[in-house]
Amino acid sequence: MYWAVFGLIAVAMVSCLAGFLMTARLYTADGGSMQNTIRVGDDMWLQKGDTVRRGDIVAYTIPAGGYGRIPSGTYIKRVIGLPGDRVACCDARGDVTVNGQALHEQAYLHPGDKPSAFAFSATLKPGQVWVMGDDRKISYDSRGYGPVPEQYVTGRVLQVDRGLSGKLMTTPATFVADGLAPPDDRAPTALLLLFAVMVLFVVLVLDGGLGIVLWSARRRRAHRQALAAGQVI
Repeated sequence: MYWAVFGLIAVAMVSCLAGFLMTARLYTADGGSMQNTIRVGDDMWLQKGDTVRRGDIVAYTIPAGGYGRIPSGTYIKRVIGLPGDRVACCDARGDVTVNGQALHEQAYLHPGDKPSAFAFSATLKPGQVWVMGDDRKISYDSRGYGPVPEQYVTGRVLQVDRGLSGKLMTTPATFVADGLAPPDDRAPTALLLLFAVMVLFVVLVLDGGLGIVLWSARRRRAHRQALAAGQVI
């Protein structure tokens, strides 16, 4: 019975680990286009397969040979517009607008940056997203190469780790306030699975250690009983 429980814990841990490996990916930032939200050297936990919302930070991978004016490689940017949206800059106050709604981006833009140093306007077709970096003065993004096909988006950034600290990425308030995205109540499934793996591993080690102690105790007790009965010389 004891080892059956041990086996069930092991199966649960392996299942959670498999789920984590299927849904998560770890990237290390090697460019500065998302500063200060993501700095060079930061680690990013990505959840694959999530539905993309406006305001999400996502990774997209352009295959070998590139796509249009986008060179091949993996990019990390913020989604500003979804299929069917009209994205433009700049309104009378210098803000980026989505379907006529002005974005107030100061919370995530690199300090001192304008929403855009040049004007643009685009209506997205089905299967297209508009992406921009948070450091607008250096970011090469949809303003330069146009919309990105949704099929190249591999997932959204769940958490950014900087040194010993980590920060969950949630939908910026400006997208929620303007009705461009719902309040972010999505569970960080990949991180929860990783946490479950770590907890179950600790339980498995403790359970296994307890099993060895109990087994050793039974062996010693049986040995003492055998000595008392004169069965061991």
